[in-house]
Amino acid sequence: MLRGAYVEDKVTGLGAAVLMVAGGVGSYHTGVMSAAAKEWCDRHGLDGEADMIVPYIINRAGTGQCPLEERLSKTDERSYLDEIEAFAKAMFNS
Repeated sequence: MLRGAYVEDKVTGLGAAVLMVAGGVGSYHTGVMSAAAKEWCDRHGLDGEADMIVPYIINRAGTGQCPLEERLSKTDERSYLDEIEAFAKAMFNS
């Protein structure tokens, strides 16, 4: 569904980057992007532009790292999609 799409976002963390690559997005623009997300996109050949690269995405409360990005930082890359799915299920089932 995303194959070749252009994605515009305000904030892009590693979870979104993984989904963009997996979905076949063609290019992106974002206001703020985590360093891990930028590295993931670059490594997988996804062209795009970020206005600002930050060490990590801050959670909504402003008290620490985005919970999904933190979860992925502790996960093997081969499990990223499974972790994103589990995270989404937990968010919608609570």
